[in-house]
Amino acid sequence: MTLVTSFVADVFSGSPLLLSLFGGGLVLTNWIKFIFYVGIPTLTFVGLLFSDSQDLHSITLVTTFWSASCLFACFSVSVIFLQVSSCLYLVEELYEREGMTTMERLKLTILNAEESCLSGKVHRNYIYDSNIYDLKRLDSTSMTARSTRRLQEGGNDKAMYLYSTHGQWYIKFTQLLPRGLFTTLELPMRCWTQEEIDFSTPIYTNRSWSLESVFCRIKNESHISVVSGQSAVTPKQSFSSLVCYFFGVIFNILLVTGLMVFAQFRSTTIAAVACVLIVYWFWQGRKEYMMLKRINKIHQRLQSEGEDNEDYDSALFQKWETFSITKPTLALAWISFIVKIIIFAVIPFSYFCYSRNVFGAMTYLVLSLLYIVRHYFDIGP
Repeated sequence: MTLVTSFVADVFSGSPLLLSLFGGGLVLTNWIKFIFYVGIPTLTFVGLLFSDSQDLHSITLVTTFWSASCLFACFSVSVIFLQVSSCLYLVEELYEREGMTTMERLKLTILNAEESCLSGKVHRNYIYDSNIYDLKRLDSTSMTARSTRRLQEGGNDKAMYLYSTHGQWYIKFTQLLPRGLFTTLELPMRCWTQEEIDFSTPIYTNRSWSLESVFCRIKNESHISVVSGQSAVTPKQSFSSLVCYFFGVIFNILLVTGLMVFAQFRSTTIAAVACVLIVYWFWQGRKEYMMLKRINKIHQRLQSEGEDNEDYDSALFQKWETFSITKPTLALAWISFIVKIIIFAVIPFSYFCYSRNVFGAMTYLVLSLLYIVRHYFDIGP
């Protein structure tokens, strides 16, 4: 789905990615698109007219589909090759080793992915002020803080308010395991998100705000909300965001309950699951309300500080920051990788081969390779 979405978006935006991937120039790229999108279907249609075919429409549609699919296949192969080569190049630059073989880079790539997946991470949601926090600097976080105690706890001296923390239970679980499986870092290691690296954190103002962006936003996604000045989010918009959040909670509970009713679960099971969801989302909603209440107080303070300055404008960040506290050993990382390959790749593929389902085996093989590339060769954090 990611490749299909990228392909469609690239076509509607003038095919800049397709142009960079093929590297044949603008004229050649447009001729390739013309041949696959217009030339082949048109020649097929005209040829069927001359042959007086009875399946004129169906054959033309099938030919058009396969013609576009061939171009999409070339696009997908080029994207995957670019992603893998970029990841291997980044690994070599990261470890600063000259003359690394491809096998060594592959091993380091797999180990990094497994460590990132198994590491004990704490997720903290902070509130920042733009006058204190610099968006264009990745080092303007707690890793340069002077307080060692705050740093060891994964804290941040530049934050105005700590909203919530997640991931502590898993960290405690990894610390209780034998030392041969997990090791505790001396200092928490900051894990950067792709948005922080690209400086593409979404900004909410009174013009860019919308209920769709609030409702569809990923829960742990960093974003910026402007709360003072001419571009500030209005109180009605903030209240609407809170109401939209509770509507989303109701939709989620009704969706899960409806699926369980459709699957014919017992009434007691449905009631128990619904009660657990209501308690959990009520707890989450209370934290959202307390956060908005706290932001309102900070907003009032910022307004009082900027009354004498008409050009004064400030932005508050609700920003998730992730810190690695524990990480798996090399042995555990390799065991995890081997177990995943056996359970999720070898066993299902062997079953398809044993049942002589060639189409299912090939489809599963392609999907497995795409997942491996997506998971282990991610050039992001």
